[in-house]
Amino acid sequence: MKIQFLIFLSLAALAYGKSQCVQSESHESEQSENLHVGNQKPLSIEELNLDTIIQTALNATHLYNLQDNSTKNYYKLVCIKSGTSQLVAGVIYRLNVTLQKTECLKSDLFGENLESGDDSGLLSMRSLDNIENCKLSTETQDIVLKVLSTPWKKVFYQLV
Repeated sequence: MKIQFLIFLSLAALAYGKSQCVQSESHESEQSENLHVGNQKPLSIEELNLDTIIQTALNATHLYNLQDNSTKNYYKLVCIKSGTSQLVAGVIYRLNVTLQKTECLKSDLFGENLESGDDSGLLSMRSLDNIENCKLSTETQDIVLKVLSTPWKKVFYQLV
């Protein structure tokens, strides 16, 4: 089931459109050579367009929506502007993103308890389908999503 789910997320990442709005500048490889475990590394445009980064951003956006009680509406990821990665006991991604408010209520998408279906931090296929069908409003917000990715653990993604 998890393999099917990850394949589905890969397809969703492709549907996301390979981040046409990426605004990060490419960084020279010599900068990367000097990085050590624990240091932040800027992500290049090519890295920001990788399926794994897009999947991480989609799941981090989902977790953000579940934890944000300031609005009843779901916010959808529309742009990954830039980001960094940091190798720790997993990878911490700091992603500068643009989210756009949808007309869908979180409670309509996920029920009264607003749970994602499991505790892995992954979007369910049904939830992803529902989110894709939400109409967008004009309201956007630029935020930094800081997410720990630990794919070998039961909890794949956590906002930190």
